[in-house]
Amino acid sequence: MNEKQASLRKAEAENQLKGLLGQHERGSLGSHQVEWKNIWRKGTEGKETAYRRFLVK
Repeated sequence: MNEKQASLRKAEAENQLKGLLGQHERGSLGSHQVEWKNIWRKGTEGKETAYRRFLVK
């Protein structure tokens, strides 16, 4: 398997897990914890921006 194929498989797995989580921020898969949390931060102009961070522990 080359790097491009591995990257595609990783993206597919992430999207599948995100689909299972839906609007929930946390879930568990066997002994692993999956988080897809909303993160807020202030930008350089004092304006808040939001994004979702995906993490598998």
